Amino acid sequence: MIVVVLTVVLIAAFLLGAVPWAYILSRAMAGVDIRTVGDGNVGARNTFKQIGHWSGLVVGVLDFTKGTAIVLFARQVGLGEVWVLAVGMAVVAGHDWSPFLHFRGGQGFAPTAGVLLALMPLETLAGVAVAGMVLAVSRHWNFSQTLGFAFLPVAALWSGDPISMMGYMVAMFAVVSVKKFVDMPLARRSAARRQALLDASEALDMEPEVTAPGVEVR
Repeated sequence: MIVVVLTVVLIAAFLLGAVPWAYILSRAMAGVDIRTVGDGNVGARNTFKQIGHWSGLVVGVLDFTKGTAIVLFARQVGLGEVWVLAVGMAVVAGHDWSPFLHFRGGQGFAPTAGVLLALMPLETLAGVAVAGMVLAVSRHWNFSQTLGFAFLPVAALWSGDPISMMGYMVAMFAVVSVKKFVDMPLARRSAARRQALLDASEALDMEPEVTAPGVEVR
């Protein structure tokens, strides 16, 4: 019976993570497929930049909540700590490789932060605060995100958390980093395609008007 419960919860976590809020809201609010604009990432940052600040904020909150909700649920039904950690990984995996979008998705920052908030609230809030302060100064998302994640094991060590939790944080950060690396060629192809379309559009605008011989253009 316990095997059935574990299987159901893990599948539920994966499918919950797979709900592509960036895609859904971008379609609903702007009629845009978020995979075809910006860097093609199905996440809050791309939505924020390409669709609008409020849309991006809503996507971020919803993706964040996916991670927090499923971990709290796993604890509520009495799963052991190892399985709770596995559930956290499953929700991030669903977000990153959504079967609803042919296994494309986001890069996992928001649901990862949600998972860690449910597991280690104070440490995660400290990491988010560091990321927010660095972002406010540098205006560089990836740099601030990296520093925020890097601060988490330091905060965990300070709080006396077990080594296993620090290892889990490092593993989650690795998943986010790997997904970013995997998505880089896709982002470059998207940028090249947009530039080609822009160049073609400008070329058409600059094409001289052709008139029949002897016809005066007024």
